[in-house]
Amino acid sequence: MNFDPLGTDKPQHHIRCLPGDVADKVLLPGDPKRAERTAELFDDARHVASNREYATYTGTYRGMPVSVTSTGIGCPSMAIAVEELVSVGARTLIRTGTSGSMTPEVQPGEVIVGTAAIREEGTGIAYLPMEYPAVADLDMTICLRAAARELGLPVRAGVPPGSGPAPGGPGDAGQASRMDSGRGSRVGDGDLHPVYSRVHAALENRLHLHGGKLVRLGHPPDARRCGCTGRQGDHRRARCPGSGRAGCRGRPHRMTARIDVHTHFYPSSYLAALERRRDIPRVYRDGAVRRFVIFPEEHADPRIGRPIEDGWWTVAGKVGFMEENAISQSVISLGNPWLEPFEGQEAIEVAREVNNELGALEEITDGRLVGLGALPATGVDDVLAEIAAIDEHPSLRGIVTGPRITHLQLDDPELESVWDELESRNLPVLLHPQDGIGLDILEGYGHVLPVGVGFPMETTAVVSRLVFGGVLFNHPGLKIIVSHGGGTLSALVGRLDAAWRSDEIGRTRLPEPPSRSIARLYIDAITYAPGPLHASIAMVGQDRIMFGTDHPFSIEDAGAVVGAMDTIDETTQNSIFAGTASALFGLH
Repeated sequence: MNFDPLGTDKPQHHIRCLPGDVADKVLLPGDPKRAERTAELFDDARHVASNREYATYTGTYRGMPVSVTSTGIGCPSMAIAVEELVSVGARTLIRTGTSGSMTPEVQPGEVIVGTAAIREEGTGIAYLPMEYPAVADLDMTICLRAAARELGLPVRAGVPPGSGPAPGGPGDAGQASRMDSGRGSRVGDGDLHPVYSRVHAALENRLHLHGGKLVRLGHPPDARRCGCTGRQGDHRRARCPGSGRAGCRGRPHRMTARIDVHTHFYPSSYLAALERRRDIPRVYRDGAVRRFVIFPEEHADPRIGRPIEDGWWTVAGKVGFMEENAISQSVISLGNPWLEPFEGQEAIEVAREVNNELGALEEITDGRLVGLGALPATGVDDVLAEIAAIDEHPSLRGIVTGPRITHLQLDDPELESVWDELESRNLPVLLHPQDGIGLDILEGYGHVLPVGVGFPMETTAVVSRLVFGGVLFNHPGLKIIVSHGGGTLSALVGRLDAAWRSDEIGRTRLPEPPSRSIARLYIDAITYAPGPLHASIAMVGQDRIMFGTDHPFSIEDAGAVVGAMDTIDETTQNSIFAGTASALFGLH
């Protein structure tokens, strides 16, 4: 008879849990009594099982399913708990507990967020060789530190050494005992290694645990080998940012900086807020996969919504995409539907959580990610208050909005104070479509026509209202960036001038030809082809076009966006790739 200790048809041998007994997020204290105390903070907590040192409770916290399992003392018992929890569905594992200070400046009562662990114990070797680093998930680390700061707790991030048996045996103090405060160790907690080692080993097996993908976060150098072979088309693909068309054939060459001004990011606090909703837009769980339902037509069988992949919400996913496409910096913004679904105090709280989370990423990524803030849809006064908070945040460089602000059309006179505030504070605004227009005649082709036609037409209509409403004329200092290559404005700018001349109603709020107001706009370069890009340059000038990708959505094609620039001169390329964005957002 064969016995599978990690089989799921019977309770796990030690923790005595079955699939469905634990949430995908599990806290891991050592003491069973601490597990019980932790469960008292849950809503609807239930005791799942107890066996030896392992006690498990499951419930919800603020609507989010969560479990807690005690692991006993030391790495071997921790490893058993982690293995068996993973077998029954756990994916995010957070070690909690107490530790001793190894340096005078770390005082009792402080919160320590472990960023990695010094591997000086025997258990982790069963997963990975000793040379492999044991590193915590970056996004989890960011969230833990941000949560502690928001609660006003004294918090530090550091690398705890091990306390398990050293490879040389009990008599060998090993490296861990020599890691004094001068070498970076702050506290001692020997139970971290099997958590970090297990999740890194899981990456090789595609278990998608929160162990993090390891990506380089430093700024790309000016000259390095880009991997371009010189084959036809290779150099034009996004991965090679060298200038010219011939291809570099792998030789070191000067790399053109790239700043992506149109790239979306969904912070974990935002996804958690959507997961609490039952109406569209919402996030729901399909087994171990979270799916995002943005539009009503996505609420259809057999698959509801779209899967939320790493690139949507993790730093590792975003920076990994940047690495693949030689992007130096990204100005990230919340995507559709922004904060429109939320009302009242919840909207204000979600706005603050989202903006703080976005704002924390600049420091974490050494400046590679900077953010645009989002605005609550709860009234002009709340919008003005959030604009002030965004402006005062050192790492937020502007705002993003859909076709409405607090449910008002952008040319609504009630928004005059908002435009005054944005202009006086010199905050750039990324303008993005939301639902598309003309959807009734675009049905039958999935997302192709709504995204390919409906979105740019909505952009065109919204910007036209801004223009004819006199917003750009009355606020010449406004810095508005129009998404998706400016919609269809470049094809219609002459027609709009003709319409303005032909009908005096059009001149009621706009005393100048529309083309003059349009020329004050900034446009992203997401045109995918040379012709539309040249038309945008002709409409607003080369110094008002900026590189973008629309990552992480499926229409993203950085290679096509880069390829469209083959027909423009190097000076204009440099301006579009980075020069204009650097000046507009104050980047360096």
